[in-house]
Amino acid sequence: FQDMLPGWGPTEEKPRSENGSSRNDPGRQALEARRSFDEEIRSLLDAFHWHYAARILEVAALCVQIDGLYPVLITAFKCSPDSFVIEYFKRILDSHRKPYLILQIDEHDSSVGYETRIEAGVHSFRNHHRSETRRRSPGYVPAGQKAFPFPHVMPDGKKIHPQLDVRLNGKTLLMPNVDSLTMPLVAANLQSAGIDARLLDEDDLSIRKGMRRNTGQCIPINAITQGTTDYITAHDLDPERVVLWMARSDWSCNFHLLPHYIKSLLEAYGNGMEKAGVYVGELSHFEISPRLSVGAYFAYLFGGLLRRIGCRIRPYELRSGQTDQAIREAQELFVSAFRGQLSKEEALSRAMSLFSGIPRREEGYPKVAIFGDFYVRDNEVMNQDLIRCIEGLDAEVVTTPFSEYVRIIADAFFLRCWKQRKLTDWLKFQALQAAVKMMEKRFFPHYRSYVPDSAAYHNPHLEESIHRFHVHLEHEGESFENILKILHLVKLHPDISLFVQTNPAFCCPSLVTEAMTGRIEEITGVPVVTLTYDGTGTPRNDLIAPYLKYARNRRAPAGKESTC
Repeated sequence: FQDMLPGWGPTEEKPRSENGSSRNDPGRQALEARRSFDEEIRSLLDAFHWHYAARILEVAALCVQIDGLYPVLITAFKCSPDSFVIEYFKRILDSHRKPYLILQIDEHDSSVGYETRIEAGVHSFRNHHRSETRRRSPGYVPAGQKAFPFPHVMPDGKKIHPQLDVRLNGKTLLMPNVDSLTMPLVAANLQSAGIDARLLDEDDLSIRKGMRRNTGQCIPINAITQGTTDYITAHDLDPERVVLWMARSDWSCNFHLLPHYIKSLLEAYGNGMEKAGVYVGELSHFEISPRLSVGAYFAYLFGGLLRRIGCRIRPYELRSGQTDQAIREAQELFVSAFRGQLSKEEALSRAMSLFSGIPRREEGYPKVAIFGDFYVRDNEVMNQDLIRCIEGLDAEVVTTPFSEYVRIIADAFFLRCWKQRKLTDWLKFQALQAAVKMMEKRFFPHYRSYVPDSAAYHNPHLEESIHRFHVHLEHEGESFENILKILHLVKLHPDISLFVQTNPAFCCPSLVTEAMTGRIEEITGVPVVTLTYDGTGTPRNDLIAPYLKYARNRRAPAGKESTC
């Protein structure tokens, strides 16, 4: 960043005076403020994967340090990357009490409206440049010289780039409940290690409330933040003793920014919520404990197993509700097992016996495979109970639980690590995979009929397969992994009648995947319907009905009605 500032290189520290008062010297204070500002900007830019977004913020940081230079940010309306940029652009400029102009371009504004705003912006810039307040500011330097005229704190005293928690330190850990069948098991696994892990309570109202603060960012940000504040309030927790868990990711999208932005939103909520922390950890919880990472895998495996079995049996059960009752009882057994109150093998054996006794009719409904955004896909609240809706249309749902998802992407992950010489990651996850395989041998016979053998996940022609979608191994992220899931699904279920892609509004990878649907249909021969949930509660799932109307091969059982 220093390279962007002409003549702004390392500055020698002023020698301490005889009376030891150098700390109060204005020059020293300006130097310390400048260094602190530089460090904070660097950490902010590290959080941005978007190249041009980072460049915009670099220029904003440059503008605050050059007297007489005022920035104008031109952005597309509701552009997801830009929506993050705008927030931090404002923070940088506000920290130095310097005016700026933001122009959001859309297809509805008139040129007159833009001209008026530009005139007002220029007027504001001139007033600031002529103001006596600016000239009396500490460290003021005339135009044309390097300057650092203001302390770099927000008007309310907050930092430009809020800091995240790097340790749990015995605090209550709140976790987004993105999958009601799996996340209770993940929380129970953490509880077995003495961690006070709890699941957020999400409902349609909390999602709508969270949307009040959305200005184009990924919707899960607002839903999770609102759920956090609601949970802290409802359970009378001390925000300072609470951290929100968020997954670490290097995906080349906004995912990396989610925890940082959520912390900013918590600060904006106030009322003590600014004291709540955000902790970024591995999905496997490996950084907490290798033992917990093995337990986490089996938590995802058992939870995904419940969803898979439910989707396999429920459409054909003879007595309505019997499958759901078995799922509830099995989940209670699994929670006890992950808390250490029951052996996992015994819990699994008893759970499988619950399902084996459910009477059902012959299978024969068309199959519908769901893929898409990690937050929406298995979240019954966010996706408006999508699975039940599809089943109500006389179809069987095919899901990809997280444990299966890990196996699907494993070949690509290890091959990419090897090519990029990320040997530490390669060795760590190879060792974890070997340990899981060894432990899984004693569990596999219990659910053999529901889960394919591990060989089914191996694709010897991986790179050739993904090239058909104009995708390369160097690509990574949700869109890339959606392609891997689709290839796996059509291999395992050649009779799939429909793909359903689930998206939250303003999600960049979801838009990329949606743009590839034509190619997906061409290669697989299976139609794709995209469902985008905008957080307003507007019904979306009824879009599926026309696609399934002619795919049905039998009528629904008597008394069964669609829930769409």
